[in-house]
Amino acid sequence: MKYFTRLNILFKCFLLIVCTILSSDRAKAQADPNHSFLNIATEADDEEEKTVQPQAEALPDSVNAIIVSEKHICKYIFFDFGNTDLKYNNGSVIESAHGSTFAFSGQVAYKFATGKAYKRLFLSAGLELRNFNSTYTVIDSRLGITHDYLHFLYAGVPVLFQYVNTKHTAGRNNDINCYFQLGMSIGYKVMMTESNEYGTETDKDREQNYNNLLLQPFISAGISYTTQRKVCLIGPFVAYTSDNISAQANTTAAFTSYGIRLSALMFR
Repeated sequence: MKYFTRLNILFKCFLLIVCTILSSDRAKAQADPNHSFLNIATEADDEEEKTVQPQAEALPDSVNAIIVSEKHICKYIFFDFGNTDLKYNNGSVIESAHGSTFAFSGQVAYKFATGKAYKRLFLSAGLELRNFNSTYTVIDSRLGITHDYLHFLYAGVPVLFQYVNTKHTAGRNNDINCYFQLGMSIGYKVMMTESNEYGTETDKDREQNYNNLLLQPFISAGISYTTQRKVCLIGPFVAYTSDNISAQANTTAAFTSYGIRLSALMFR
């Protein structure tokens, strides 16, 4: 009996020691910073920091751009007014007619994604009406110096790429930056009229002497004024007829236009 009693006491002591060791290891594991449970908590904190960090880096861009609509499609209009020169060359004689030009266009613009929110790149196309008014000075042996007035009206489709800067300065409601445009107008002659001081007709007055198609590349750059709803653009433009609008043999004719362009991109 004493043997079994001693054995029972030893067995209980053994269990007590084992439980004590296991309890100690468990407590040590919970205090170990390299334990897997704590690693999970640490990774979660790191991910939270990673999600917050890009937002902190994105703040400068949001500060530099006025909050406008991020739609990829917006309306675009422009109005041109200025001067035009019609150069007429028949090989032996070169004449120039000076006058005025006016144009109005309504378009749809598509906005491309760029690396910076305030750097906006658009491709636009639409309909345009463009008018040229040119005056030739004609020297006649009988009548002396007379003037020959030509009036052209073209309907066409202008296509242009344009870069618009909308960078925002803190403390301002609206901002002044810059823009750049490059494109081409493809026009069709819908009307051509003439008038002469003495009612006589010259070779330049006949409508059939001019081709119907007009190809006119243009460039414009200037100031952009950004608001919450639109960007207003103002600057000079220059355009030149790249094709020959004269239908007469051995004769060339082309317009050179320059003036002021007023335009706007409607975000809303």
